[in-house]
Amino acid sequence: MISFVVNCCSLPIPDRVELQGSGQSKIILEDLAIGKNYEIIVRPFNSQGGGPASSPVPVYVGEAVPTGAPRDLRANPVSATEVRLSWRPPEADRQNGDLLGYKIFYHHTSTYCGT
Repeated sequence: MISFVVNCCSLPIPDRVELQGSGQSKIILEDLAIGKNYEIIVRPFNSQGGGPASSPVPVYVGEAVPTGAPRDLRANPVSATEVRLSWRPPEADRQNGDLLGYKIFYHHTSTYCGT
């Protein structure tokens, strides 16, 4: 029986997945870090040991939708027709890439919702 080892290297420590059985030739590597470069190597092995590795294939795992919300949103009236907004960006580990900006949504309400 031939099996395969998939090495996924994003320095400093490579991760490794073992596929048992020669019938498998596809895998989805999960839980990779967003916005990082990886190097993928596949190497067959059997009961006698490991064979030669494939040539390394570089791959970039791109950005994902931010999973964190803006923090500390504040709204202060400036005039009868203007409001000044301020906030802090989402936590860095929840931005999932470079933020390009913010979309601000607002609508008129008939009640005051402040404290």
